[in-house]
Amino acid sequence: MVVSDEDEPVFDELDGLNSFLRKNRDIGGIRTSLGTVPGADVAYSQAHIFEDKAFEKGSREGINLFGFAGNYISGQIYNAPLLNKFNIPQRLKKNITANLSYPHLYLNVLAAANTRTMYSSSVTCLQGTVQIVRPEEFTDYFGPFSYGSRIDQVVALRNALFEAFKDIQHNNPDSGFDVGGFYTTYIHLCAKYCGLVARAQGRMYRAQMIDLDFLTRSFCMFCLAAVEGMPLFDRVKESVATNLTKIMEQILTTQFQRDKAHPQTSFSDFSIKSRNYDVLGKIRK
Repeated sequence: MVVSDEDEPVFDELDGLNSFLRKNRDIGGIRTSLGTVPGADVAYSQAHIFEDKAFEKGSREGINLFGFAGNYISGQIYNAPLLNKFNIPQRLKKNITANLSYPHLYLNVLAAANTRTMYSSSVTCLQGTVQIVRPEEFTDYFGPFSYGSRIDQVVALRNALFEAFKDIQHNNPDSGFDVGGFYTTYIHLCAKYCGLVARAQGRMYRAQMIDLDFLTRSFCMFCLAAVEGMPLFDRVKESVATNLTKIMEQILTTQFQRDKAHPQTSFSDFSIKSRNYDVLGKIRK
């Protein structure tokens, strides 16, 4: 199990999982639940209780839910011998430059493609007081949360997804490349990062005088451009474009409503009705 340096393992819960792990050696990874150390000064709580749920090997659900579950690594359990069987840690080492930000998401996506995975309600780890070495990373645009960094992460995880679906094809030689599965999970990835761009880092971008409306719309265009060369893209372009546009509009509308409700804390000045920029129309052209 991976534990960040400020967090603490819960040995009683791990002991309780011991028998289960021994009997289920075909599970490559488990996303366990996370609590908080009593009295810890936690500015951004990552505490979350998952419902017990298993995902079948190579399933879209496993790749979407286990593969992209959060960006916080503490409490993640890996079956090292099983992952080594599929050369997954070795492949991460080869691709580490692309996956410096979230190496565990690369592991999780490939684990879900090649093994059974699961969520566990067991709280095996507690989040402690974060020792922020470089606090400017959370306020300075030129850091790990810049728009450029987010774009890099999307490309890295797009590559991980493609690799995962090639693995699924390899594991099922009688079937072809799962085009629908790949693009469905890619849309899920884009939705995750559209939320990070428009919401999580929105205040930082707005402080740099970046218009969040146009930025989110351009991100939608980038996501489409990033798979233009993938297998059978022409067959699914319309569907992918439609889904990406719906996600973008939903996020923009939600943010607009939040800004209207809390004008004193608003960090966006866009107006949905005042911007007639037809992303889907541009995509179709």
